[in-house]
Amino acid sequence: MCSRFFRIAWLMVLLIILVSACISPHANDQEVHKNIIYTTYIYTTYQGGHDIIKALNPETLETSVLLEGEILDPARSPRGDKILYGVAGEEGFLTRWMVNYDGSNPHQVTEAFPYGSVGKLSFDGQMIAFRVVPDKYWPESSSVVVLNLATGESVELARHAYLCDWSPVDDRIALIKGGDEGGLHVMRADGSQDRWFRDVRIVGNVDWSPDGRQIAFPINEVFGRVMWISAVDTESGDVTDLTTSSDRYVRRDITDLNWSPDGRHILYVVDYTTTDGFSEENALYVLDINSGEEKRLAGHIAWASPAWSPDGKEIAFVSKMDDPKGQYGQIYKVSVETGQITQLTNNEEAKFWLSW
Repeated sequence: MCSRFFRIAWLMVLLIILVSACISPHANDQEVHKNIIYTTYIYTTYQGGHDIIKALNPETLETSVLLEGEILDPARSPRGDKILYGVAGEEGFLTRWMVNYDGSNPHQVTEAFPYGSVGKLSFDGQMIAFRVVPDKYWPESSSVVVLNLATGESVELARHAYLCDWSPVDDRIALIKGGDEGGLHVMRADGSQDRWFRDVRIVGNVDWSPDGRQIAFPINEVFGRVMWISAVDTESGDVTDLTTSSDRYVRRDITDLNWSPDGRHILYVVDYTTTDGFSEENALYVLDINSGEEKRLAGHIAWASPAWSPDGKEIAFVSKMDDPKGQYGQIYKVSVETGQITQLTNNEEAKFWLSW
């Protein structure tokens, strides 16, 4: 009887351990993505100032400081648990650093490289891809480099190239090559399995679908005008037009393409640039992948990339909609389904680089 009791007790303990193992990653993901992260710049002297990375809770509207200092081009990891950023060193060089999503453990992850771009973290957070420009007066000297954080080994993927983005499911990477092989390329992180998509004409940024099967990009047809959004299948190479609206021919530019986490929508900004970076015409849109329907969500969009909520139901963005002539924009969120807009900040600070 006693032996049977202990067997049952042991099975219950084992079940609790298994359940905890299953739910803890999900709980951690919820914690990681709870806040909207953004960067602001504070002038401390007449000679200059410093950057501050802040976290904004969209429910309580509380803000907290994660990091202060000489911060360049912060980029959140795909899993949301790390922030990659650059620190300028001697002229023309920078080092790359990482910090946890809560601001803890800032640490250097690369030696000094000739400045090009801070870069992006791979899906598993184990590799960094970045652009290096040895000669700032000769952009063609640029190359895309992948660094393995665990081993410290680096691989030069391509010369005269520009980094696009990592696949969200594996170690493939999309980049733009110049020269005789100019255009979109997709390859493994070690440079193998290089696939050249000759029919893809890239204008602006591109973005992978969440399942890693497609890459969306804006199409350019005449006079430098971006007209619509298409996607290329990374296996077959087939290109499909995603937008169907009749106003595609009156647009000036499309920026900030970003596929929703559930794969159902793409957000983007129709950009009619003004001197202050704001305009009623700089409008936030969302595209329904299945129907091709495009919906305008907000105007007066600023130079801060809009960001999806982790569940794909809301979008955070910076706008001057409530104070078009004011100096600062504010952070808002909008429901994709209802279009309801909620203001999240009301302060006098510039806001850049949103991530949710």
